[in-house]
Amino acid sequence: QHHVTEVSAAGFADMVVWNPGPERAAALSDLEPGGYRRMLCVEAAAIGTPIRLDPDQHWRGTQSLMARS
Repeated sequence: QHHVTEVSAAGFADMVVWNPGPERAAALSDLEPGGYRRMLCVEAAAIGTPIRLDPDQHWRGTQSLMARS
């Protein structure tokens, strides 16, 4: 069976994909033992060019994930 995950973001120039690995995953109370093997975190980010705001300025960013098979 074929699975597709579509990721879209607005307001962010970067995307970070990470996994906590076995040691950090052990400290996550909502992840079962060995769950890091099936876990992947995808986060919209502003790393290369950080977003800087002056007082009273506003900024909005969104991220959407759609999984389908």
